[in-house]
Amino acid sequence: MVRFTMDEIRALMDKKHNIRNMSVIAHVDHGKSTLTDSLVAAAGIMALEQAGDARLTDTRADEQERGITIKSTGISLYYQITDEDLKNFTGERDGNDYLVNLIDSPGHVDFSSEVTAALRITDGALVVVDCVEGVCVQTETVLRQALAERIRPVLTVNKMDRCFLELMLDGEEAYNTYLRVIENANVIMATYQDDAMGDIQVYPDKSTVSFSAGLHGWAFTLTTFARMYASKFGTDEARMITKLWGDNFFDPATKKWTTSKTDSASCKRGFVQFIYEPIKQIIELAMKDQKDKLWPMLEKLNCLNRLKADDKELTGKPLMKRVMQSWLPANEALLEMIVYHLPSPAKAQRYRVDVLYEGPLDDVYATAIRNCDPEGPLMCYISKMIPTPDKGRFFAFGRVFAGKVSTGSKVRIMGANYIPGEKKDLYNKSVQRTVLCMGRKQEAVEDVPCGNTVALVGLDQYITKTATITRDGCDDAFPMKAMKFSVSPVVRVAVEPKNAADLPKLVEGLKRLARSDPMVQCIIEETGEHIIAGAGELHLEICLKDLQDDFMGGAEIKISEPVVAFRETVSAQSDHTVMSKSPNKHNRLYIQSRPMEDGLAEAIEAGRIGPRDDPKIRSKILSEEFGWDKEIAKKIWCFAPDTNGANMMIDVTKGVQYLNEIKDSCVAAMQWACKEGVLAEENMRGVVFEFHDVVLHTDAIHRGGGQIIPTARRVIYAAQLTAQPRLTEPVYLVEIQAPESALGGIYSTLNTKRGMVFEEMQRPGTPMYNVKAYLPVVESFGFTSVLRANTAGQAFPQCVFDHWETMNLNPLERGNQANTLMLGIRARKGLKPEPQPLSEYEDKATGSTGFSLRLSPIPPLDPSMLDLTNAGALQASFQEYARLPGNAALVDRAQHEELLSSLEAQDAARSADLRKKLECLDPATRSQMAGFLKYPVLARLVHSLLSDSTAESGAWAGNPVVLAMLCRAGRMLRRGELSEAELEERLLAYLKAPNNPHREEFLQQTRPRVVVPTPEQLSAAMNEQLEERQRGNRAYVAGDAPTALHHYERGLAVLRLLQVDATNGEVVAQAQLALLLNSGAAHLAVDATGACVQACCEALALEPGNATALIRRAKAHMRRREYKAAAADLDAVSQQPEGISRGDELRAMRAELRALQQRDAAADKALYARMWA
Repeated sequence: MVRFTMDEIRALMDKKHNIRNMSVIAHVDHGKSTLTDSLVAAAGIMALEQAGDARLTDTRADEQERGITIKSTGISLYYQITDEDLKNFTGERDGNDYLVNLIDSPGHVDFSSEVTAALRITDGALVVVDCVEGVCVQTETVLRQALAERIRPVLTVNKMDRCFLELMLDGEEAYNTYLRVIENANVIMATYQDDAMGDIQVYPDKSTVSFSAGLHGWAFTLTTFARMYASKFGTDEARMITKLWGDNFFDPATKKWTTSKTDSASCKRGFVQFIYEPIKQIIELAMKDQKDKLWPMLEKLNCLNRLKADDKELTGKPLMKRVMQSWLPANEALLEMIVYHLPSPAKAQRYRVDVLYEGPLDDVYATAIRNCDPEGPLMCYISKMIPTPDKGRFFAFGRVFAGKVSTGSKVRIMGANYIPGEKKDLYNKSVQRTVLCMGRKQEAVEDVPCGNTVALVGLDQYITKTATITRDGCDDAFPMKAMKFSVSPVVRVAVEPKNAADLPKLVEGLKRLARSDPMVQCIIEETGEHIIAGAGELHLEICLKDLQDDFMGGAEIKISEPVVAFRETVSAQSDHTVMSKSPNKHNRLYIQSRPMEDGLAEAIEAGRIGPRDDPKIRSKILSEEFGWDKEIAKKIWCFAPDTNGANMMIDVTKGVQYLNEIKDSCVAAMQWACKEGVLAEENMRGVVFEFHDVVLHTDAIHRGGGQIIPTARRVIYAAQLTAQPRLTEPVYLVEIQAPESALGGIYSTLNTKRGMVFEEMQRPGTPMYNVKAYLPVVESFGFTSVLRANTAGQAFPQCVFDHWETMNLNPLERGNQANTLMLGIRARKGLKPEPQPLSEYEDKATGSTGFSLRLSPIPPLDPSMLDLTNAGALQASFQEYARLPGNAALVDRAQHEELLSSLEAQDAARSADLRKKLECLDPATRSQMAGFLKYPVLARLVHSLLSDSTAESGAWAGNPVVLAMLCRAGRMLRRGELSEAELEERLLAYLKAPNNPHREEFLQQTRPRVVVPTPEQLSAAMNEQLEERQRGNRAYVAGDAPTALHHYERGLAVLRLLQVDATNGEVVAQAQLALLLNSGAAHLAVDATGACVQACCEALALEPGNATALIRRAKAHMRRREYKAAAADLDAVSQQPEGISRGDELRAMRAELRALQQRDAAADKALYARMWA
């Protein structure tokens, strides 16, 4: 029966020195849950006879059926320890009552994320190792995770009963077996230990190692026997314990200890003679039912009276179990080791704070965590979400590191995506209830102070997987550091409901599944597919079962074949600097890419280097360990994808203007591009993108996000394609245990699966061999069944994700395996069969962005065509005009990119030439022309006018229409009503004006080539544009207007290449209209008002009077302060039949228009008042 009440546990929670937070970690099937039963039974939660068989912490039905732990389970245990057992304890304590918050974690590699979640909220770990199988691959994985979190370990060598009942080992063989286990564990600890924790290796003679048989409920440390023999021999306990391990031999004949074995047959190692052989003798007597010899021995050991009458009637293994439990109860040895050698929260948080807290280590929150201060501000970390018994809601399970959390308290929730100073993923809510997890049950408590684990009710709607919780009003608190998982979700399946009516259930079920598992990822692809990504086949199987049975109410789902997530990378430096131009041709970005140095990607993924590190510390690591230049290392713009991925963008430019203004747009493009690489839209990994140069427009409106984001994405893709792009595949480390006769089958199976064996060794004292190999994850499906078929069922593999391996084959070359994999991924995602060529992403340089503007003789200008206040803004460049033969208004200042260095000299010469030419003009004209020289675009125009008019006695320079245009442009530039880029657009507008004699020739020259489509081509084109429009719509709804714009433009480009005739004109026009209207909305969303006006004009040309186009154009005019044009559009809408149904919208827009006009009038009035004051 339970030996404690919740009131006793609550009282003990305030004694932080008497609390132990611990995890039980091990390789799969090494006996964690059975061993945990002994600790649970000692607390009275279950009968001692059931310990080892009940597996109380395996709370799920499938855990009991499969015999493995799937979800980590917490339980709080209350113990009273005697003064005798605590007499040698030298640490701080408050009485003899102890609270152990124990978390039993999974051992299967697929559920490593559960281990990570458990370790984050504990301070110590009981590492369980099967004495026969030894330290296995998952043992190393969980130990590495524990040491990364600064968790102090203790070790138990489990399944000792196998040495007596299966292997029949003699004492010396058994000792060497145990010694190898301990040494191998210590090698791992020494490899990954943190200096802040001191010596963390384990030693039997320091009682940080115990020996156990969890199934039969018995265990001991050397202290157990040292105490027994010290009283018998009248010696010191501490001296006796040193004799029971290592090279210490005792000869009963001479009654002397030696450090080497003598020739005497009776001289044996202390461990063998005083520990192993007595245990072996009692087990043999119990198994043979020789009770006449057994009872006297138990009487001498003072444990016969612990056996009940029913126990004495048992035979065989049940008798052996009860006898060993009565002599060496597991709970006493394990509990003593836990209390003595695992730290309390008060001690552990002193050295764990800097791996837990993300903020400054001297602020009030870090200080409260370090001191485990119950009176400090609340700091609680939620490491996982646990479904409630009805599966409808979730408990937020975590640990209070500082302060106190109570029922009804208002808290501030900082989610996993929260960034200090921003509002994203930040909530202020109230805790409905605080509860303690007690295995399968939960017990309510009023409040929980720091140092304890807790489950919170009522916050699950605001927490996806993990969160930091502090009290309301602590706005300067930083979140706790995110957990780093040892595995990656590399195996994926697509799911869909069998019955379409169950789609809402699927969507809601996926949201719940994402909360319930720390690792699983639920993704919606652009195609609308629902993807579930997990660590392996078993992980996915469990997730899919939970989704269908628990979160969808049993609704049936279709599941695709599992596929593997690849990564894209590069294998060399870009062979040249690539350049891409923005859609308006006013901005250029120059980038190179290169692979990361060996080990750098792994360091980023392990959390050693990240975006939130101190730049000085980060640059020091990069320079000392990876050979980076210190100054370059300080110029990292971002990590991608997801802001912490293993790709970097760095700034290596020098003296570039406006660079910081486009940084956010470039970072957004980097996140986008690294999330969907150019080869197959897989995540990139291990790539450094270097910004070498940028050329930007001086006017901010022409270098906004709508221009820079798609351009940066294109140039990143171009840089990837020029740096020998490669696919990177995930690789498992496979550990296979099999007899020698099965080795041939193992090698042949691995060879057919592209596996590579790197270690083979026999397990000492057994006929079994351990084979370690690397196996590509993509080849792992069905590997176990094939292996067992080839080895007659004698081989047992364990797979754990180990690393990413770059495939040396070029995926862009047809016929090789990398190409086949890439094409398969693209086909599965619904992409075009082949990636786009480099020419789609890289623009060729046609000269510099500085222009030498020359006007050829053109007919007299119509002033109405040059009304710069009303002409439509066109997003195009001067290069379009330069294509017109015989009327080349624009000629690049330099014909080739390599002549950039001569630009300054040319400018100086041009200025001197311009001054000479101005001297030849009459004073009035010279005065007017000189006023324009401070505006570069007008200066170039004046120079060109004077250059071309010399032979005509200055006729052009004195042309009143040209001078009127220049004067008006100068005034508008001076007032800020017009930008230089917009002046360029007005000139282009003139070229497209109806009464310009060059108009038709110009339009013909600039119009793209069109084709007359066959019915099949028309159908394909219509499907392609529809797909682009749908992708754009999804992006627009998701708030990603730049992406939406990209897809709409691609759809329009497809349609503009079609020759419209009577058979297809209406269909193409309707599709074009829909794309133009959507494009206008997206342009508005990114504040590209000029482009919005153009899109709406094109839409109105297709369908005059379209109300949606008129309204969107009116909104763009209002933002541009073109109020007359906006009013005209609104009037036009009101005259359409649709205007009646949109009356409310029109009235609101008219009211907004009046308000804007009144605001501007008031601003002008105030300006004039200041001028004349």
